[in-house]
Amino acid sequence: MSIADVDIIPFTKVRVNMSALIDDLSRGREIVITKYGRPVAALIDVQKLDYYHRLETAAAQIMCLDEAAKGLAQVAAGQTSDARQNLAALQKRREADWKDFEQSCLTSPGRLNGWKFNREEANER
Repeated sequence: MSIADVDIIPFTKVRVNMSALIDDLSRGREIVITKYGRPVAALIDVQKLDYYHRLETAAAQIMCLDEAAKGLAQVAAGQTSDARQNLAALQKRREADWKDFEQSCLTSPGRLNGWKFNREEANER
């Protein structure tokens, strides 16, 4: 469903005509509210809102099932790796990234020049 120009209403008119607009919503109208000429909100019937939320949930569930199917296909094809090894490699990359970040803070000009990140101090916060 596309939004018609008559369904785009400035906030000032919405405030004045709220009762009539609510009646229009119950008849299926959808309204885009503008403020300073820019769309900022929409008014829709509560049943449509519930329907949109259910569609969103269903889409998320379908995406999860699709990812699970891809994972099962990778396992069936023998495309697996050891999780412990992957986590160890990830930890090494993170350590290297932190060292690069700390070094760049010490050598690059700017307000962070000379600043050293203290991981233990940050964890205490």
